[in-house]
Amino acid sequence: MEGRSLKSVFNRISLASITLATFIFFLLYNYPQRPCFSYLAAQLQSAPLPRYPKTSCEANRRDVLSPEKRSKKLFSSKDSKKRISALRDFFKPVSDLGLVGNSSRVLCVSAAAGHEVVAFLEMGVGDVTGVEVVDTPPIVSRADPHNLPYFDGIFDLAYTAHIAEAMFPDRFASEMERTVRPGGAIVLALEGSWSEREVKQFNEGLFEKSRIVEARNVTLTGSEVTMIILRNGVPRSQA
Repeated sequence: MEGRSLKSVFNRISLASITLATFIFFLLYNYPQRPCFSYLAAQLQSAPLPRYPKTSCEANRRDVLSPEKRSKKLFSSKDSKKRISALRDFFKPVSDLGLVGNSSRVLCVSAAAGHEVVAFLEMGVGDVTGVEVVDTPPIVSRADPHNLPYFDGIFDLAYTAHIAEAMFPDRFASEMERTVRPGGAIVLALEGSWSEREVKQFNEGLFEKSRIVEARNVTLTGSEVTMIILRNGVPRSQA
């Protein structure tokens, strides 16, 4: 008798569980769904999404700037304008020596974001190429400074501020000499104030085909740097 009572209770519990599960299933089945794609489509047709997403669906959408707009935004900042202006002043001695002009072809090696590229362009140089291990289109292209993808002697001037940090400085220097035409210029910016003796030793250790035209200690964006101007294709014995 007692066994039949327990069995009856279990049957009732099972029936109640099945009924509840069926009820929940129908609730979920009939609940209106709101897929992410539909939500995003509605948002795109109406107001723009808020700056900080409130749902996972909103987080799927991100505004992507074109390389041109991203570059314009970068160089329109106050700090960028200040740096570009300082670089224009830095390059003025090179222009005064007649080593760069409107028709010159300039190569900026390890150009980072490309501030020096913009500085040369604002000086009126018509053809400026910037290269870096990581590109910043459309200003800077990707290239290995130790193996530049350019023919011999196609540039009138090459500039870098990062030869001292290069993995292989001698290879870095030889690639600059190779891509600059004989009689062209190589301009270096080295951190700190270097003595005449230090500059001479640095040049003799790396640049076999170039001689020093001028070296000076200057201030660039608040930091002391040494500017070295070399004439390519002129052996030091002819200096």
